[in-house]
Formats: sequence, C-alpha cells, structure tokens
Amino acid sequence: MDNLSLEQRLPASNLIAKNYATASDNRIHSDEVAALYGFTGGLVPGVGNYAYLTHPVVAALGREWLARGAMTAKLLKPVYDGESVTVRGTVTDTDPVSISLELFNQAGTLCAIAQASLPITRPTLRADEYPERAMPDPA
Repeated sequence: MDNLSLEQRLPASNLIAKNYATASDNRIHSDEVAALYGFTGGLVPGVGNYAYLTHPVVAALGREWLARGAMTAKLLKPVYDGESVTVRGTVTDTDPVSISLELFNQAGTLCAIAQASLPITRPTLRADEYPERAMPDPA
C-alpha cells in the first residue's frame, strides 16, 4: 500500500466473462428469456461482474483489502458469457486508500463502475448489535 500514489493506474485485469447462472431461478440469465427482453444472450450475474472488479484491487492491496476493505459498484450495461472484459483501476486517494474502477466489454463499452477503499482501521463489531433471533418460517 505504501507503493501506491495518487492518480496511479493499476495494471489492467483482462478476463473472460462466465455466465454461471444459466439454470438460476432468475431466468434473465438464460439465453431464451434474455432474448425476450432484447438482450443478445443471458446476462452474466451482477455478483460475477462485482468479482471481476475486485481483481486489480486484490492485486494492489492483497489480503489486507480482503480482510477489511469495502467496495460499491454500479452495473451499467450487460456482460455476456464468453466476452472478454477489461477492468481498469486508478488510485483516487492514498490516505485512506481509494481506487476507482471501470469494467469494459470487448467492444469498449463501459459496463460497470466501482469505488474500492481500504479504511485505516478495521471496523469493530459488537455482538450486542446483532441480537439473536429465530429463523423465519420457510413456508
């Protein structure tokens, strides 16, 4: 983290998108239903796109970010199975660390944006803030 500087561009992360939710109850991930809504194929799940956005952050900040980092993301355009995607990150602050991220599809379309951060201290969790409750009735 000491090696990051303001406005530094992180090495790009190039990946092949995978739609692992084709059998999901959310049928927008199936080619057939997605086509009914005008998409060219089943959509790669948002959580998958979120995971792609984390690649440059983990490469730059490692386990420390996995242990106590945070990220917010906004999905803008669909990503499809088999598409090449590129994630680019730029350091926007160093104290505490903040990284702006962009995910592009193979056509160069911006598909998602995110902001990752690494707070200076680990959040403190208190058990009394999370009272024990019965599980809801599944029926």
